[in-house]
Amino acid sequence: MPEDVDFLSRASGQIAIAIENALAYHEISELKDKLAQEKLYLEEEIRSDSGFERIIGKSAPLKHILQLVDTVAPSDSTVLLLGETGTGKELIARAIHDRGRRKDRTFVKLNCAAIPTGCWRANYLGTKRARSPEPLRKKSGDWI
Repeated sequence: MPEDVDFLSRASGQIAIAIENALAYHEISELKDKLAQEKLYLEEEIRSDSGFERIIGKSAPLKHILQLVDTVAPSDSTVLLLGETGTGKELIARAIHDRGRRKDRTFVKLNCAAIPTGCWRANYLGTKRARSPEPLRKKSGDWI
């Protein structure tokens, strides 16, 4: 009889731990699903807030730019947007992204001005300085 009580006491501790783990796993699973739904919602909010409806203007140059957006968006072409601060480069980039095949993927903006010139050239254009005799080598992360 005392052996049975000792066994049941030890087994009940293990069973309690297993039940706690199962409940924690269930809660984590529910939170993970909720987070995935919130992520989709927020991405949709960003997408809906960043189309042409946020670009205001009726000038001929702006209409031409919006036509270019519609032209380049379905392609896999790389687009470099140049302009002064505050001219709407990010709005145009988001419009291209939202109309392209990658619209379901995350839009990543990159402030090229914050990257040192040598690093930017090597990492994003796949080139090295002119005095370097080494051939270009593709490595993970390069956009060559």
